[in-house]
Amino acid sequence: MDNPLIKSPENSLVAKDNSTQTLLGRGLAQLKNVSLDARYRKARDAYNRITGYGFERRFKPEFLNIGTEADLLPFKNQIKELITIFQEFSDLADIGYGKAYLPLSIILKGEQGVEIDNNKSDFFASKAFEWLSTNKHLNDEEIFLDLGYVYGKGIGCVIDKFTACFWYEKSVELGNPYAKFFLGLNYFYGQGVEQDYEQAFYWFELAADQGYTKAQIFLSIQYKEGKGVEQDFEQAVDWYRKAAEQGDAVAQNSLGFCYEYGEGVEQDYEQAVDWYRKAAEQGHASAQYNLGVCYYNGQVVEQDYEQALYWYTLAGEQGDEDAQYFLGRMH
Repeated sequence: MDNPLIKSPENSLVAKDNSTQTLLGRGLAQLKNVSLDARYRKARDAYNRITGYGFERRFKPEFLNIGTEADLLPFKNQIKELITIFQEFSDLADIGYGKAYLPLSIILKGEQGVEIDNNKSDFFASKAFEWLSTNKHLNDEEIFLDLGYVYGKGIGCVIDKFTACFWYEKSVELGNPYAKFFLGLNYFYGQGVEQDYEQAFYWFELAADQGYTKAQIFLSIQYKEGKGVEQDFEQAVDWYRKAAEQGDAVAQNSLGFCYEYGEGVEQDYEQAVDWYRKAAEQGHASAQYNLGVCYYNGQVVEQDYEQALYWYTLAGEQGDEDAQYFLGRMH
């Protein structure tokens, strides 16, 4: 006869064992569940840090074989870490740990450390939606957040932006910074709610104050474009810098651009090259192209066509059209 199922403190599904009928057995079972929760939390936090809660897709496993180890060490380390994270989520999913289903589904869509597998992604999407829906009565900010995400992206269900916003708001009530960001994103693009740049700015700022780099980047964009707030290039630079100093490659490239063209900051080519290089070493294609341009033009760095070709090639292999154009000209 199959063992009945019980729920762990973090709502994972685990098989009930006869040993749990004793006080000692129940204590051991609780320790096991705490261990599973700790494993999941460590993996999910690392996944969120690298991908910005699944936001970034630029970590194809084949990129482990491009460039030199020295130039792309941070990038390759992130890909390797994502492979380890994927395995951890897979192991947890195999024993019915429900919270692992959604990140597994997202990772299997590709460009996050493993090859694309749409069939497996769809399987875990269905499992994730079922599990999250079953546990939505629990007062858990991450379950609410993930429900917003699956409804917003149509993961295991039909896309429903209005319902996505409902669940983001529920998560926001518990203080989740990612939910604040995604709610701001819906206001920014007018998805599920009426487009409102001031509301978008409000939610981005709350998430940014909690250190979420993607929210900091969107604040920069709003300051730069004067959407929902008075245009202020210096404020845009300040928020790019906050995200860049946390290691966000998108922000590092944008900050490099600000220094190169003197937007919101005194023009400084050395700073531009430094920030482009930081982002390029993390595998950011546009930064690799920008660094290639610096070498091609001899801007701050000594003119070096070989280095230009090298960085253009890395960017081109990631699909950067400008880099591919210049590669064609150089050949």
